[in-house]
Amino acid sequence: MTAQIDPDYLERGYSVVNTTLENRLRRLRRKFLALFDTAATSNGLAPISDDSGVRALYDSEHRDLWVGVYDQLPFLPDVMGLSNSREILAIVRRYGIRWPALAGVGTAVLANMPFDEPFLYVPHQDITYNSGSLNSVTVWIPLQDVPDNIGPLEVVPESHRLGIVEAPRWLSRRHSTEADLAESKFAKRYKDEDYIKLPIQLGQSLVFSQFLVHRSGRNVSERVRFTLQYRFRDLASTEYARRNFSLENFTEESGARFSENA
Repeated sequence: MTAQIDPDYLERGYSVVNTTLENRLRRLRRKFLALFDTAATSNGLAPISDDSGVRALYDSEHRDLWVGVYDQLPFLPDVMGLSNSREILAIVRRYGIRWPALAGVGTAVLANMPFDEPFLYVPHQDITYNSGSLNSVTVWIPLQDVPDNIGPLEVVPESHRLGIVEAPRWLSRRHSTEADLAESKFAKRYKDEDYIKLPIQLGQSLVFSQFLVHRSGRNVSERVRFTLQYRFRDLASTEYARRNFSLENFTEESGARFSENA
């Protein structure tokens, strides 16, 4: 029922949620490093035991090996299986998802590298890339503490209530000039001071409406910021069922707006 949904979430569009997954996430991060190590040593390169080794591989002439590992991370059973864990499903139900189904690509893993400005995500709303029910949520889970210097997610509180702004042609700054970004509808509606950082700790997660405007934070630390993203839509939504559970992406012209229990 709507009354059970965190009222702060309904107002702001996001909540920080404590979990008991800290040890499981810590082990998963170690598994990521082990996979980078396997790729490096299998190709005659120096072993990788920590973040500095992952960074060295990324900055080397062998970045293709780094990319090869990165592309496999979402498919690890530990990553895919977490979306079906009792705790994650309980969390999304607490935020209004009555019949959870993964949206779009379902599972995503991001590795935000230090000082890697071109690959930061520009302001966007997940709903324009993972169309589903109007109460769809994203569960954003870090594999390490995320203090200010490692690039916490930056969001515009209450922006989920204002409908769709636009879907940027490119999500990464790599494809956009500063002039492109300055002329975007996001930049015209929201200034830098409208965004707030959401630093969180290992074992916590962010749950936010897929209508919430957000962007990447800058990683100015020495660590890699690994995060998991699970995007859920609600198959119990009457409004969504009337659209035949369409997977067609919403546009600004659709007039789609956040609803906690459509």
